[in-house]
Amino acid sequence: MSGSVTHGERDGRRTRRAVVIVQGDLGRSPRMQYHAYALAVNGVAVDLVGFAGTPLASPVLAPGGIAVHAIPDSPSAEPGPFYTLRAAFRALRQLRALARTVAALGATDLVLVQTPPSMPSTLVGWWHARRRGARFVLDWHNLGWTLFALKAGRGGTAILRAIETWIARRADAHLAVSRAMQQSVARTSGRDAAVVYDRAPHWFVTPDDEHRKAMRRRLFEQAGMAEGGAMLLVSPTSFTPDEDLHLLVDAADVLEGLRGALPRRFPRLLVLASGRGDGRPAFEMRAHQRARDALVTVRTAWVEPDDYPTLLAAADAGVCTHRSSSGLDLPMKVADMFGAGVPVIAVRYPALTERVRDGDNGVLFDDAAGLAATWRRMCAPDTGAEWLAGLRRASAAAGAERWLDGWNQEAKSVLI
Repeated sequence: MSGSVTHGERDGRRTRRAVVIVQGDLGRSPRMQYHAYALAVNGVAVDLVGFAGTPLASPVLAPGGIAVHAIPDSPSAEPGPFYTLRAAFRALRQLRALARTVAALGATDLVLVQTPPSMPSTLVGWWHARRRGARFVLDWHNLGWTLFALKAGRGGTAILRAIETWIARRADAHLAVSRAMQQSVARTSGRDAAVVYDRAPHWFVTPDDEHRKAMRRRLFEQAGMAEGGAMLLVSPTSFTPDEDLHLLVDAADVLEGLRGALPRRFPRLLVLASGRGDGRPAFEMRAHQRARDALVTVRTAWVEPDDYPTLLAAADAGVCTHRSSSGLDLPMKVADMFGAGVPVIAVRYPALTERVRDGDNGVLFDDAAGLAATWRRMCAPDTGAEWLAGLRRASAAAGAERWLDGWNQEAKSVLI
């Protein structure tokens, strides 16, 4: 890989100890959990550092060799007056907590840091790598300054962008979630990056029919809907500003307006936004304001991490409302849908076409009207089932390659 230095080139030794740093809820950081898992499977002792919250997926710890350092976190700063100042104070508190935890760790060969968030985790990781003589690698999921702009506007982004550029040029190697991100990192850092696509892990298996039906039945009961003749759509989310979840309600309203023109056998739909996050209460308030006898019922749901694959498999299709702040990232939830063999319906943006081929292994839409048109097509009494079956087969084929398969091809030479 041009522009990068493997560990073997540096000193002839393999990576035996690694620190993986996440500036976020460890349980809601699947990609970094999977990195830790892949390193452990390859015989590396891993210190996984991040903030406490959601439990980790239990299979991640199965190989052994992973020490989890879950730090109590401070409340997130909500958008509003003095947001930039409040976010800066929170970052300082996180800096103190991360630095204390990392400083107590022993010698290491590798420090792998998720970015974004880029502050302060990347600085802590760089400092620890340099004091321990270890390699410092950044895994780019997105650009932090573009996410910050969603909450704070353009003010303050210049400073954050400058820090990201400074730290990028000091990394020994880079991983990128997409080819588009790879090109951005090359421009910023002057180094090439290895593209490591998100994929579902091997334990993300399709449940047997009994468990799938039980999950589906439970979801309809919780929503107060009759399951017979209805269809289920699931939209996994963290309720963050880069998720345009209101598209779900807007599309439901569009379909409601067409109700008189729909076939008599047109099914009712249950649309579930599944997950947790700061934006959930506002979404729930709007969703619950819709009429009880609406054609489309929109609700929220939550399942434990180990039940998540069954949740997706229970759905007739998955919906991704991710609007990339940078246009460069790829949502993990699409990889999850492929892993569950569920038809993917997603908001269109350029980088997404690296993984989702419109009309083949998924359907891309641009707005609420486009999403409603897709729902209308999948629910068509005479043709919808066959169309969905084709999408399901293509989705399963796209998800056949699992995380460890891809990691061994794309990341192993960089990290080990």
